[in-house]
Amino acid sequence: MSFQRYYLKERMHEKTEDSSSYIFDLSSSGDMTGNISIDSTLVYLTVSRFGKDWNSLVHTHSFSELFCITKGKGKFTVESQVLEVGKDDIIIINPLVEHSEFSSLSDPLEYIVLGMENIAYESPDHQYYFLHETAFNQDISSYFRAMVREMHKKQEYQSLFCQNLLNILLILIYRATHVDFTTMTADTINKDCLFAKNYIDRYFHENLTLDMLADLVHLNKYYFTRTFTKVYGISPINYLLHKKLEEAQSLLLNTDLSLSDISESLGFSSQSYFSQRFKKQTGMSPLEYRKNHS
Repeated sequence: MSFQRYYLKERMHEKTEDSSSYIFDLSSSGDMTGNISIDSTLVYLTVSRFGKDWNSLVHTHSFSELFCITKGKGKFTVESQVLEVGKDDIIIINPLVEHSEFSSLSDPLEYIVLGMENIAYESPDHQYYFLHETAFNQDISSYFRAMVREMHKKQEYQSLFCQNLLNILLILIYRATHVDFTTMTADTINKDCLFAKNYIDRYFHENLTLDMLADLVHLNKYYFTRTFTKVYGISPINYLLHKKLEEAQSLLLNTDLSLSDISESLGFSSQSYFSQRFKKQTGMSPLEYRKNHS
């Protein structure tokens, strides 16, 4: 009988005539065939297809993104460079690097993108890496598709499953390219949230929604809500409501506008909802507030 056994603890490589054992030391950042350090957290997985709601504005993220083109053709603009992309192409874009995506109209673009915290591509020349038409691309892209299939199944430990697939992806990319990765622990995530907060401060009187705010900073809305709340201690929608009610207090004290006019000008769905939310925040109705503070 012949077999191979793999242990996950530190021991020497043992070999006999009919068996071979390889003992792994996971405490080190690499081994004799590589020195890649993987310490990345999977933030989100998004499948994007060209359509009427496609947003091609130049934008940045506070984390790295890893793209895999699954269908169609298009162009990526990164650091003022234009990349012609097609099926199975892989692109890594570092945090805070301006980029945008454009689709061919005749052959609509589709891609899978992974948001990755705490890791970035390391190079003195560019803050992106383009893996184009290599023998490894199909193998690498199969793991992106496996992650999408896993998320569709909605089974136990799916987040851990996809996190481990991300680690495999980074190893495969390293093997194919020998790109260097670096660990990033900066608080750059505040940048996206600060932009959204400033936007709310300026346009709170408009009919803003969570989807609109998340699209504004090009983030998954659930991730955006979680990170905004972590940074400011309040969800983006509650912050928006707070700003509206602060302005309502000012209008009640400094103008003769009716409750209906104030409610409408601040984008509340109805005067009764405005009064309900106002009382919850201040402890009194709008009319009571105006009377007591006049």
